[in-house]
Amino acid sequence: LSNNKPRVREFIFDWLACKAQNPAQKFGGGRIFVIKAVAQGCGKSTFVHFLIATFGRDNVVFLPNLKALTADFSWHMHSKIFVFIDDIDASTNTQTGNLKARITAPTWFYQEKNKTRVEMRCCEEYITTSNCKKPLYQGSEDRRQAYLVVNDKYASKKGKHTKEFFNALYAEFQDHDVMAAWFRFF
Repeated sequence: LSNNKPRVREFIFDWLACKAQNPAQKFGGGRIFVIKAVAQGCGKSTFVHFLIATFGRDNVVFLPNLKALTADFSWHMHSKIFVFIDDIDASTNTQTGNLKARITAPTWFYQEKNKTRVEMRCCEEYITTSNCKKPLYQGSEDRRQAYLVVNDKYASKKGKHTKEFFNALYAEFQDHDVMAAWFRFF
C-alpha cells in the first residue's frame, strides 16, 4: 500500500494510529484517501479487509460505489470509523463534489427506512479505490485528498506468486493474534 516508500508507510501508520487512539477525530480535518493503481487486481480493495480485521466489522462499512454513499437510507453508515468506497472511477463530477463536501462536515443526517432522519456527529474517514489518474476531478494538490499508489508487484496478471502472497496475507487477517498486535501497535 505504501509502494515501498518509508515516508508513505509512516503517514499511513500515523493516520491509522490517530483513528485507533482518537476514533472521534477526523485525521487532518477530513480527507478522502484514494488508493490508486494502474494495474487491475493488485490489492487495492484488500485494504478494507485489513481495516475490518484490525478495527472490527462494526467500525468499517464497505460500499460498492459512490452512489451507495448518497442513497436515501444511510443508517448503516452512522458511527463508523471508516467508509470504504470501492471503484470510484464510474462516479460523476457532481458525486465526487458531494463527497468532498461531506468529508469536512462535523455532522451528517442518517436515516433508517420508514424512520425520521437524525443528525449525528460524523468522524469517519473516507477511502476509495481507483484505476484513474484523476478520479476526483481535481488536481492532486487539493488538501482534502491523499493518494496512495499501490505497487503492482502482486497484480493479478503476475502469476502464481501473486495468489500465494494474497492467500498468506488473508490468512494473517484471520489470525486474531496477528491483528490484535496490529491494533496494539496503532
